[in-house]
Amino acid sequence: MDELKRILNNLISVTDNIYRLELYKNFLNDISDMAFTTEKDMINKMYVNFSGLFAHSELDKKEYGILKQLLQHLEKVH
Repeated sequence: MDELKRILNNLISVTDNIYRLELYKNFLNDISDMAFTTEKDMINKMYVNFSGLFAHSELDKKEYGILKQLLQHLEKVH
C-alpha cells in the first residue's frame, strides 16, 4: 500500500483539475482507513474509477504518465 500512497500523492501534486484532485485525495483517505478485509474491494473500485478517468479525461502528459503507473500497480496487486 505504500507504493499506492506514493503514486496517489504524486497525482495530487501534479493535477490541475479540482475534481480529479478531490478524487485522488478521497482515495488516498480511503486506503489509509481501510482494513485488510476490504482491500480487494477497494482495489477493484479504484481500478474501475481510474480506468474510466484514464480513458475519458484530458490529462496533461505528466498526470497521464502517473495515472498509467497507478493503473499498472493496481493490475499487479489485483
